Amino acid sequence: MGDTASSAFTTQFLSSFDTKEALDIAPIDVSQAHFLDISAVNTLDKLVMRLQREGIDVKVAGLDNASRTLIDRFSIHDRRDIGLLD
Repeated sequence: MGDTASSAFTTQFLSSFDTKEALDIAPIDVSQAHFLDISAVNTLDKLVMRLQREGIDVKVAGLDNASRTLIDRFSIHDRRDIGLLD
């Protein structure tokens, strides 16, 4: 995926999470997704940090092993906060 396509996907993905609704917790199920590269990890980071800034507790579920390895290695948010560290 080229930079333009990747950027368009990231923008579309992030805008699909409407945070105008008052939420205490935001479960994000990625069981149907597979993180292929660092740009996918960066997109998840942006979403998690945006929601956390708004006071929303984020929990990510359904990561496959390969995706979890990428997130463990490259994400910048605290993975304990989203239920990814044991």
